[in-house]
Amino acid sequence: MSYGLSRILKNILPKRLFYRALLIVAVPVIVLQLIITFVFFDSLWIKTNKGMTRALANEIKTIINAGTVIHKANILAEELVTLSFGTKNLKYPN
Repeated sequence: MSYGLSRILKNILPKRLFYRALLIVAVPVIVLQLIITFVFFDSLWIKTNKGMTRALANEIKTIINAGTVIHKANILAEELVTLSFGTKNLKYPN
Protein backbone atom coordinates (compact mmCIF):
# COMPACT_ATOMS: atom_id res chain seq x y z
CA MET A 1 0.00 0.00 0.00
CA SER A 2 1.88 3.02 -1.22
CA TYR A 3 -0.04 6.25 -1.32
CA GLY A 4 0.76 9.83 -2.30
CA LEU A 5 4.28 11.01 -1.76
CA SER A 6 5.88 7.61 -1.24
CA ARG A 7 4.59 6.46 -4.63
CA ILE A 8 6.03 9.55 -6.35
CA LEU A 9 9.29 9.08 -4.45
CA LYS A 10 9.52 5.44 -5.55
CA ASN A 11 9.12 6.49 -9.18
CA ILE A 12 11.85 9.16 -8.88
CA LEU A 13 14.50 7.24 -6.93
CA PRO A 14 16.74 4.77 -8.77
CA LYS A 15 15.90 1.09 -8.72
CA ARG A 16 19.41 -0.35 -9.02
CA LEU A 17 21.73 -0.80 -6.05
CA PHE A 18 24.71 1.01 -7.60
CA TYR A 19 22.77 4.21 -8.19
CA ARG A 20 21.22 4.09 -4.73
CA ALA A 21 24.65 3.70 -3.16
CA LEU A 22 25.92 6.54 -5.34
CA LEU A 23 23.13 8.76 -4.05
CA ILE A 24 23.85 7.78 -0.44
CA VAL A 25 27.52 8.74 -0.83
CA ALA A 26 27.35 11.61 -3.31
CA VAL A 27 24.43 13.68 -2.05
CA PRO A 28 25.81 14.37 1.45
CA VAL A 29 29.27 15.17 0.02
CA ILE A 30 27.83 17.60 -2.52
CA VAL A 31 25.56 19.26 0.03
CA LEU A 32 28.40 19.61 2.53
CA GLN A 33 30.70 21.04 -0.13
CA LEU A 34 28.08 23.58 -1.18
CA ILE A 35 27.49 24.68 2.42
CA ILE A 36 31.21 25.02 3.15
CA THR A 37 31.77 26.95 -0.09
CA PHE A 38 28.92 29.33 0.69
CA VAL A 39 30.14 29.96 4.25
CA PHE A 40 33.75 30.45 3.11
CA PHE A 41 32.93 32.92 0.35
CA ASP A 42 30.44 34.75 2.54
CA SER A 43 33.03 35.29 5.27
CA LEU A 44 35.66 36.20 2.66
CA TRP A 45 33.26 38.75 1.14
CA ILE A 46 32.59 40.29 4.56
CA LYS A 47 36.31 40.51 5.42
CA THR A 48 37.15 42.00 2.03
CA ASN A 49 34.45 44.64 2.33
CA LYS A 50 35.61 45.58 5.84
CA GLY A 51 39.21 45.88 4.66
CA MET A 52 38.30 47.99 1.65
CA THR A 53 36.07 50.24 3.75
CA ARG A 54 38.83 50.80 6.29
CA ALA A 55 41.35 51.52 3.53
CA LEU A 56 39.02 54.05 1.91
CA ALA A 57 38.36 55.75 5.25
CA ASN A 58 42.10 55.94 5.95
CA GLU A 59 42.78 57.40 2.50
CA ILE A 60 40.12 60.07 3.01
CA LYS A 61 41.57 60.84 6.44
CA THR A 62 45.07 61.12 4.95
CA ILE A 63 43.86 63.49 2.21
CA ILE A 64 42.12 65.68 4.79
CA ASN A 65 45.21 65.72 7.01
CA ALA A 66 47.46 66.50 4.05
CA GLY A 67 45.22 69.40 3.08
CA THR A 68 45.33 70.70 6.63
CA VAL A 69 49.13 70.42 6.76
CA ILE A 70 49.51 72.18 3.41
CA HIS A 71 47.15 74.94 4.55
CA LYS A 72 49.14 75.40 7.79
CA ALA A 73 52.42 75.43 5.83
CA ASN A 74 51.05 78.15 3.52
CA ILE A 75 49.99 80.23 6.51
CA LEU A 76 53.43 79.84 8.10
CA ALA A 77 55.12 80.77 4.82
CA GLU A 78 52.97 83.89 4.53
CA GLU A 79 53.79 84.83 8.12
CA LEU A 80 57.51 84.35 7.45
CA VAL A 81 57.34 86.49 4.34
CA THR A 82 55.38 89.16 6.19
CA LEU A 83 57.86 89.13 9.07
CA SER A 84 60.85 89.30 6.75
CA PHE A 85 59.36 92.23 4.80
CA GLY A 86 58.46 94.07 7.96
CA THR A 87 61.83 93.76 9.73
CA LYS A 88 64.39 93.90 6.96
CA ASN A 89 62.55 95.65 4.12
CA LEU A 90 63.23 92.80 1.73
CA LYS A 91 61.51 92.54 -1.60
CA TYR A 92 59.71 89.33 -2.46
CA PRO A 93 61.24 87.82 -5.65
CA ASN A 94 58.81 87.08 -8.47
